[in-house]
Amino acid sequence: MIYFDNAATTKTSPDLLELVAKLEAAYFANPSSKHSLGLKSKRLLEQGRSELLSHFGEQFKVIYTSGATEANNLFIKGAAFNYKNRGNKIITTVGEHPSILNACKQLQEHFNYEIVCLPLNEEGVINLNDLEEAIDEQTIIVSIIHCSSETGAINDLQAIKNITKNYPKVLFHSDVTQSIGKIPVDFACLDAFSFSAHKLHGLKGSGALILKKEIDLLPLFSGGNHEGGLRAGTENFIPNVLLAKTLRLSLENLENNYAHVEKLKQKFHEKLNEVEGIIVNSPTNSSPYIINFSTLEHKSSIIVEALSNENIMVSTTSACDAKSAKISKAVFSMYNDEHRAKNSVRISFSKNNKLEEVNIFIEALKNILKQVKKL
Repeated sequence: MIYFDNAATTKTSPDLLELVAKLEAAYFANPSSKHSLGLKSKRLLEQGRSELLSHFGEQFKVIYTSGATEANNLFIKGAAFNYKNRGNKIITTVGEHPSILNACKQLQEHFNYEIVCLPLNEEGVINLNDLEEAIDEQTIIVSIIHCSSETGAINDLQAIKNITKNYPKVLFHSDVTQSIGKIPVDFACLDAFSFSAHKLHGLKGSGALILKKEIDLLPLFSGGNHEGGLRAGTENFIPNVLLAKTLRLSLENLENNYAHVEKLKQKFHEKLNEVEGIIVNSPTNSSPYIINFSTLEHKSSIIVEALSNENIMVSTTSACDAKSAKISKAVFSMYNDEHRAKNSVRISFSKNNKLEEVNIFIEALKNILKQVKKL
């Protein structure tokens, strides 16, 4: 099997899987319990939290969540409700993950917040002038994805921060799920950011919202005082503890993994030039982990299904948006071409992929394009 859908999820590291059973046997007590076994679990949980902060900076705090979707919702809604006395405008982009876009949509439709969705240029990122024109004294949140889950395009966090810093009431948040542990991220630019473990060969159901200590949120869940009162419910102990190790392993190997995946990207582009009826959507300076292209003469959904039948796994849009999205919002915003946006294919690599897999993929794609009926 060739697995080129790593932006949807990655294969869990064997080292982490081995630790799950050991931790379950030794640390099964509730970390909130006050007896010695509970305190033992609590200490390990807090050690993991401290290790995470060592990568980000002591100005932040860690809120463990079930993943980036929950973390994004917690920040967008929690900050909007908590700071509603400051203003009611939220600025984001059309290229965000559905957990950002739908959270904003809910705030607009049910709570009368003003939502501004910035378009993307042909490089797949925002025009900074658009942000400068949209932001004002009523703006309380700017949430802009760092690396697009569809095209791999990378927004300039520092350039965005240079604009938001002129508005002291604005909180700058980014979904860094597709960039953290893969490409450099300037965390110091951000007031808050979200990510998931399962995009880094970690456990599913694990993630975090990292935010500056002085920021307060209105919790989504009511209950106990877990996670500083921001996320009620018994801690998901093992995934939370292993999140620190997951991130550490990714950061320690970031340069080597990046160099390997960059070779995959170069090889892929070289071989893709041999294929007729294909146009690349990802910009040249995008993350090497994600390549997006469109099939000009064939339905991409049929191509993806045919590849799956050849035991090659790819996708069309974000997995969280796959059932509802008829077109790629990011590609449509970039090129204003509905046909191109309807027929996009996403390839996403990991450290586990090999150069020979690229060759096999391209040959399979050539054969499928010859066999499948054209539009």
